[in-house]
Amino acid sequence: MKKLFQKKHRRLLWAGLLTGLALYVLVSLIVPPLAGTQRKSTARMKLPRPAAERVCLVDSNEDALRWRLRLIRSAQSEIILSTFDLRADNSGTDVIAALLDAAERGVQVRLIVDGINAQLHLCGNASFQALAAHENAAVRLYNPLRLTRLWTANYRCHDKYLIVDRSTYLMGGRNTSDLFLGNGGTSRQNRDRDVVVYADGSEEGSAATLLGYFEGIWQLDTNREFRANGKKRSVQSAAAALAARWAALEDTQSLSPIDWAAETIPAAGVRVLHGDCRARNKEPVLLNTLTALMQSGRESVVLQTPYIICNRAMYDALETAAGGTAQVRILTNAPQSGANPWGCADYLNQKKTILQTGVWVCEWSGEDSMHTKSILIDDRLSLIGSFNWDMRSAYLDTELMLLVDCPALNAALREQTEEMMRQSRLVSPDGTETEGARSGSCCKPPRRAGCGADSAPKFCLRSRIIQANRKKTCDNMKHKKRRRLLHAGFCGV
Repeated sequence: MKKLFQKKHRRLLWAGLLTGLALYVLVSLIVPPLAGTQRKSTARMKLPRPAAERVCLVDSNEDALRWRLRLIRSAQSEIILSTFDLRADNSGTDVIAALLDAAERGVQVRLIVDGINAQLHLCGNASFQALAAHENAAVRLYNPLRLTRLWTANYRCHDKYLIVDRSTYLMGGRNTSDLFLGNGGTSRQNRDRDVVVYADGSEEGSAATLLGYFEGIWQLDTNREFRANGKKRSVQSAAAALAARWAALEDTQSLSPIDWAAETIPAAGVRVLHGDCRARNKEPVLLNTLTALMQSGRESVVLQTPYIICNRAMYDALETAAGGTAQVRILTNAPQSGANPWGCADYLNQKKTILQTGVWVCEWSGEDSMHTKSILIDDRLSLIGSFNWDMRSAYLDTELMLLVDCPALNAALREQTEEMMRQSRLVSPDGTETEGARSGSCCKPPRRAGCGADSAPKFCLRSRIIQANRKKTCDNMKHKKRRRLLHAGFCGV
């Protein structure tokens, strides 16, 4: 009888422990993002002083890999790489080989990777360990998963940039893997975009803002330094293989010295925009800054984002932008083209609410999934970076956007965007759908009467209608809000 009682007691104890652990995991993963995405703030970033620099648009994935390798090869003193997802596949290993070669040349290499992705895909890889073991390399993981701090698991490092010699850098939305770089091998690639910024060694350039941001994130106590044993046979073998790989790459990748005068164009002003870098719930500073910039448009605003996952404040931001004098279009993945199932599902559920903000939506269908995050404002300003129009980017993750004042860059981006829109379905605010390729209009919505660059009416009947429709649907949104916030808590690329 006593043994039976003890056995039952142990079962109850284990059941209680497992139940407590399950509750701890659920509360830690769900409550912080739910609370964080309801923060209300009008705070905006004070825009840094614009720097007149030279820029180069990097659109193709093969060029994106080649530019990374050429920049690393050109480094003389220091390399800084920050990435959300680094894989030890073909392209990722090419980048690791280039970094290891730079370290061998005496260049100081600092690498910071999102902690959860590194734990899942990198820490056990011998090539990654070979780089981390080098005396001239330092590797840190941003907010890795810890059982004792599980409530911070949703705060991710979503930045993607490469800085060379503290003056030249590449920034965009690409992760460091075959999905975004090179020819992709057998994988289905994503479309994305980077910009290279060259400051001719000037300490007063926009790189100073990016370096200050990096130093802030590098010193966080929520990071973990990653070390590896360079004496392990597997690590030594990997280092030798990386050296041979780099020697072959130099022969086959056409890694010629960079001709900055021929390969870049002048920009009147370049600025680095960012939000809070700490692993915590964040004020939507970058969201508010981007909204204000979009509202400044006089003729046209094009927002390109892989998916749209909004709370009420983000719908308000879209309505604010659409309520100005410029036509606002969103170019996003059609549900069948998107790589994020949560984002596609939320778009289908909330499509009507998105349109009621007054924006026009272009649903792009293509062989690859679009991963690009950019905003084009009139014919001068272009923003390119990592900020998705979703709640993760606004409230949880670290994000960066590059603001470039350059008509030539803006024109090139508009030409590419219009070509994508010809392959898209145009959806007007009233729900009318038109196939872009058949319409002959490049998915350009008709201009609003009285809303041109020279006239900004104080009363806009269209805005009042949108506000009335929004009020009708507000109650319907409340019961869906929790589900969308949960989706946002676990998505991000």
